[in-house]
Amino acid sequence: MHPPSGLIKFYIAKQLGINPMTLSHYRSGKRQIPLETAVKLAEILECEVTDLYIK
Repeated sequence: MHPPSGLIKFYIAKQLGINPMTLSHYRSGKRQIPLETAVKLAEILECEVTDLYIK
């Protein structure tokens, strides 16, 4: 069983120290991810920073 996606977004946003809505804006492309945040997010997701910018 997987946790609801809203909980995952909340957890990731909390780990990044940002508002969950800001994370949603990054994901939708409404806002660009600052490099420092992208590095932290890549660590959380266990991926490369460049993976975050590829659509």
